[in-house]
Amino acid sequence: MKHPLNCRTIPAQTPFINTLARWILEQYGSDVAILTKTLVLLPNRRACRALREAFLDVTGGRPLLLPRIQPLGDIDEDAHFMPSMDIPPSISPLRRELLLTRLVMESALEYNMEQAAELARQLARFIDDVAREGLSFDRLSALVPEELATHWQQTLDFLALVSKHWPGILEEEGALDPVDHRNRLLKGTAQAWRTHPPAHPVIAAGSTGSQPATAALLATIGRLPKGVVILPGLDTAMPEAEWKMVDVTHPQYGMRVLLEAMECKRDEIKPLLESKDCESRLTCLRAILHPPEATAHWTQSKLPLAEGLAGMRLITADTLLDEARLIAIALRETLETPGKTAALVTPDRQLARMVAAQMQRFGITIDDSAGCPLMDTTPGSFLRLVADMAASAAAPAPLLALLRHPLAGTGRDTAECRSLSRALEMDLLRGIRRSPGIEALAATAENKELKRWLVSFAEKTGEFFACFKKREVPLGGILKAHMQCAEWLASTDAENGAARLWVGDAGNQLAAFLAELLEQAELFPQIDPVTYPGLFETLLAGQTYRPGYGLHPRLHILSPMEARLLSFDRVILGSLNEGMWPDMPEADPWMSRPMRQAFGLPAAERDIGQSAHDFYLLAAAPEVILSRARKVEGAPTVPSRWLVRLETLVKGLDAAYFDSMRADAYYECGKKMLDAPANIPALVRPSPVPPLAARPRQLRVTAIDNWLRDPYMIYAQYILKLRKLEALDREPDAADFGTLVHRALERFTRAWPQALPDNAHELLLECGRDAFADFIDRPAVASLWWPRFEVMAAWLLEVEKERRPALTRVLAELKGQWQFEVDGKPFTLTTSIDRMEISSGNAATIVDYKTGYIPTQADISRGLANQLPLEALIAMHGTLEPYPGGVSVQRLEYWKLAGNRDNCEIKPVDSQGIAVAQERLEMLIRRFDDAATPYAAPDDPSLAARFNDYEHLTRREEWEAV
Repeated sequence: MKHPLNCRTIPAQTPFINTLARWILEQYGSDVAILTKTLVLLPNRRACRALREAFLDVTGGRPLLLPRIQPLGDIDEDAHFMPSMDIPPSISPLRRELLLTRLVMESALEYNMEQAAELARQLARFIDDVAREGLSFDRLSALVPEELATHWQQTLDFLALVSKHWPGILEEEGALDPVDHRNRLLKGTAQAWRTHPPAHPVIAAGSTGSQPATAALLATIGRLPKGVVILPGLDTAMPEAEWKMVDVTHPQYGMRVLLEAMECKRDEIKPLLESKDCESRLTCLRAILHPPEATAHWTQSKLPLAEGLAGMRLITADTLLDEARLIAIALRETLETPGKTAALVTPDRQLARMVAAQMQRFGITIDDSAGCPLMDTTPGSFLRLVADMAASAAAPAPLLALLRHPLAGTGRDTAECRSLSRALEMDLLRGIRRSPGIEALAATAENKELKRWLVSFAEKTGEFFACFKKREVPLGGILKAHMQCAEWLASTDAENGAARLWVGDAGNQLAAFLAELLEQAELFPQIDPVTYPGLFETLLAGQTYRPGYGLHPRLHILSPMEARLLSFDRVILGSLNEGMWPDMPEADPWMSRPMRQAFGLPAAERDIGQSAHDFYLLAAAPEVILSRARKVEGAPTVPSRWLVRLETLVKGLDAAYFDSMRADAYYECGKKMLDAPANIPALVRPSPVPPLAARPRQLRVTAIDNWLRDPYMIYAQYILKLRKLEALDREPDAADFGTLVHRALERFTRAWPQALPDNAHELLLECGRDAFADFIDRPAVASLWWPRFEVMAAWLLEVEKERRPALTRVLAELKGQWQFEVDGKPFTLTTSIDRMEISSGNAATIVDYKTGYIPTQADISRGLANQLPLEALIAMHGTLEPYPGGVSVQRLEYWKLAGNRDNCEIKPVDSQGIAVAQERLEMLIRRFDDAATPYAAPDDPSLAARFNDYEHLTRREEWEAV
């Protein structure tokens, strides 16, 4: 005869864990022998910890022998209360992931290891989903009828990896998938207990039985002579008509399915402890969450809004960051009341991280139950940087990122390591990168200490770098080299790297993961080393780190699943937007909806019902804040369906009361006070007035135009002597193209200053190849720049052949200067002339090459383009290398050297402007020889130089409007 089911419930408004602890003590506390043998099964480890703490609360801290508390979701076959069962062990998750990765790599499809590892993780998740429902892969072959798209058949062909090959691999391993292993334990335990009921009490509390194996065990426990099942938040007061209406998205749907599985009627279940507290809250929540068919009677509802929704507040922030700030203030406010506790409950990990970061503003480290990825911890990020640095052959960005990491020591004091990394950056890494590798950096270093450090760096890390120069390496070999390299990089002069790298909770967990990975590395005797960093990061991404200490005892951040059985004085439900809470069902990558249904997998909407049940339990807390953001990452959001129902119902009954529930203004006031900036006076236009002794008395001709346009630029460059740092690992740009063209033409002109050789075209191209040699391996230079040079070389030779007969000499890159006085004060003008053609009688033509912009006639007329006239003044009155007495300048020309023949041209400049330029220069010198004249930023930004490295220093946007 079947034993009657002993099933009870703890209503949503009653603190679950504390109520359970009080009931257990009432039932078994008088007999310590029975109490210590009592077995309590809870859904997860956090609930187990909470129950242990609840016993202390209930007894006022009195020492107590506790019952045996075990997580039902992580049942342990070695626990002494479980019956002996001959079940193969569970396969290690990491080994399973590697085995599936190898299986994907061996398939007909071509994947690299990183892609295969990610697919393996998705396959493992699919295997677990199928196992949870107790299904078999044998049914896959019949899932794709002819009317479905072809790609579904291709997907099923791929899934043959798990339906045909994976079972054989598991058999060879002598192991089971984790979920299958757990299901067998639960089924075996249920069978053993049905045959031989345990003599001690067995209590299964808090589980919703969403998985068939769990539901079957709960049904068995409920019918044990000393067994009891305690359900969380079963609504026993819902009218039977509504109970029959609940669909898969209703909070009570899971309870209804579980009761059907246990063959139990709802009216047979009684509360564990009778309590009328907050009954009105449940009445309001029940009305808000009515099945759709029952909402027609909302307008006739007589709900105790003032009593039922007392303590419930609403927050609607503009953005997710604003929501995090308001929640942080609400959490911090809780601490003003001694002993008061609070928790943020949200499925949104981004919001959780933001709130945790905002709490740091108050000096509070808050417990985020989800932890953080192990790869983002200090040692985890260090190992990823080491792999990226070696794989990139010590590219500047990865190398500097590694050397600036807190763990980087390279065998020296950490401060010395930082100093050497700064020297490395300034001396060798900024600008265009040439040869890869640490050895190349050491060879080019001129600083002796820097060179010694780089030589040592190359020696100690050489084994790991060498792995990336091979076509294939064993995974175990490259992993060992990685660890050895990381340990040396983490070492200091006072401590070895292992002691720094593997210390603390994060270091210990990382070391355990790497030890297991090294043990399983024999699965991959050869891998392409290029894929190693991606594979390492993919495998590490599956590990989660949760700190074990240093967290706040009264504030928490929890996921809905973890919080459903816990109780807090204030509960904040965050990210209540549709698509986040509840989460929208994601498209299954393996099966369409009809295929899932035919296969036997549950509807994706089932998770919405579970989320609704979590909302129902959490919203029953005495003090609740419901929070959402109007926009997330710039996109408008839709309020959660539960918020919409709440607003519709309450507004329809009492609009004024709904308005009173809003707490936006209250917490916004706190946010404004917290974020209020210091009073900063408005800036005025920068107009520095340096002393005359600091003002420059020597300038290049190219600086004179900048002096006219933007005096502040001259102040920053020549008085403050600021220099722009070149970009890290910079790619060649248009300015570099101009430099290479100038260099090629200089070589050609210096080699043949008079008559052209017969093979001038080949020789000019040879000069170009020499000039471009350092950059020709770059695709952009080889495919764009060099063809442009070849085109302009042909045009240049046509011009040369036309002009050379009338010339006696052509000179290139002439250095010159002109020293003169203005009002008795000396001034020096310097230049480097691109090209000067000398005809009979020392008559000269000055040419300036332009591969880009050529000054317009308007600029020349306005006096904003004075380079050629000023170079003429130097040639006429100053000193040039071969002509110390000066020359007679007849013509001034710009040569535009563009990327095709049609755009190459010679643009003459009126030589009459030479005298005007001299007058303008003298006036400019006199103006700034006045101690009261400021080096001011121009009011009109259009006057600023086209290429100004100092514009940002003027902070124009802060004073322009003023």
